[in-house]
Order: sequence, then structure tokens, then C-alpha cells
Amino acid sequence: MKNNFRALLYHMGYILLCLLATVLLVLLSPMIGNVFSGKMIALWPVRIGMAVLIPASYIWLGSRLKPEEKKNKDFLTGGLIAVLGIILVMISMRHSAHGFWSMPSEEELYYHWQAPNLFLLPTTLTCFFLDIVRTPWIMLGSAFGPSFLMGIGLRWKRNRMK
Repeated sequence: MKNNFRALLYHMGYILLCLLATVLLVLLSPMIGNVFSGKMIALWPVRIGMAVLIPASYIWLGSRLKPEEKKNKDFLTGGLIAVLGIILVMISMRHSAHGFWSMPSEEELYYHWQAPNLFLLPTTLTCFFLDIVRTPWIMLGSAFGPSFLMGIGLRWKRNRMK
């Protein structure tokens, strides 16, 4: 259970880091801002690199956790992140006037989807860099991403310790 709370703290810290990095990169330079807003198509390698860096960071964060006795619990490490993400997405889905497969309107994004978008900011950024449309069902599935990637990192650490 300690790993669950530690993983949640890592996730919250990573959210703050992603938020700070996004704000700084967009505000520092018009060119960097254009890269992240998708206006410069020629810089796709930068966007793909950022989309790879975010999941790789979760794997690294997972390797910072302490392995427990049973290795089958490695992928349950970030379960608290997944549960909180699912709860936030389900609450937002309940208030959505559009279907579950369609993109919420701008007004809905502003009012109902702020909490899940902030809590799942790293996965939101990954989808943004890859131009994946974030429907409510994709957001629900992405709630499992941090937990799964941290589990890979923890399993990797366990295998290195052998």
C-alpha cells in the first residue's frame, strides 16, 4: 500500500512538472509555442520525442518505487491513480451532454472536464502531441496508463535486482 501512495505522490509531482514545462515552453518563445500548438508541421520529430518522453518518465518513476514481496502486485502499484482517474472521468462523463464517443464541447471542456484533464495531464499531453482526439472513452482508458507504466518500471527494477 505504501507504493500506491508513493506512486500517487510521484504522479502529482509529475503533473506539476508537466504543467510548469508546458506553460514555460509556450510562453518562452513563439517558435516553441508553435511547436506545441501544432502550427509547425515540420517539427513532428520534436512532438513525437515529447510523446515518447512522457511514458518513459513514468517507467523511470516506477523504477524508483520499492519492490514488494509478491511480483504479481507490481502492476497494481499505481492502482490509486487509476481509480481516481476513473472516478474523475466518470463524473465528467455523467455531466456530458454529448455522446461518449464524441468530443465534448468547449463549454463542457471548460466546466466539466477540468479535473480529469488536469489529473491525467501527462497522458493528455501525449495524446495532444500525437494528435489523438480525446473522447471520454479514450480518457477513461488513459486513466490506466500511469499505473501500467509504473508497473513496467517496477518490474524492470525487480529484474535488475536479481
